[in-house]
Amino acid sequence: MNTIPADRYLSFYGPIEPPASNALRHQLNDIVNEGSTSVTILFASHGGWGEDGIALFTYLRALPLRISMHAIGAVSSIAIPVFLAVPKQRRFVSENARFLFHQHTWNFGDGAIPDLVVQEASIQLKATAGWQRCVIENETDLAKHGFDLDKLFDQPTLIDAVTAVKVGLAGTKGEPCIARDSMPKVASA
Repeated sequence: MNTIPADRYLSFYGPIEPPASNALRHQLNDIVNEGSTSVTILFASHGGWGEDGIALFTYLRALPLRISMHAIGAVSSIAIPVFLAVPKQRRFVSENARFLFHQHTWNFGDGAIPDLVVQEASIQLKATAGWQRCVIENETDLAKHGFDLDKLFDQPTLIDAVTAVKVGLAGTKGEPCIARDSMPKVASA
């Protein structure tokens, strides 16, 4: 009989948007339903949709798991607050990981766009930026280290692993080590 370990590992590299984010949710649901009590997510993402980032942040906090996040590559844009969904002492950063803050954008696709749609997008962007700023203010020490949170998204800002620990984006710098019997999973779309 195959015993499910209490501590699991899950690798996620993809956008914070469906189907990739749904694959992450699906794998996390499986880990819960299999009876595991903790998971370390090896995490990298260039970002994605603001609305999905907010929902994923909330979902991660609602899970009955002890979640750790380990930044193993680029963590950008809306992926940053998703990474911050867990307490600082369970946020880890690999030597080669980077955090990229940049201006918020909205993709309209092709064709003519009615004025009201542009206004709605502007409202959504401002709301997402405000939420993201609030999460960053509450979960890091960036402001205490001279970062202007109101201007953080005006120009691209890249933060390396050493600085990430210094400013509280992560609690510890180090490399992941997946336990042999942990039955690791991959969230792939």
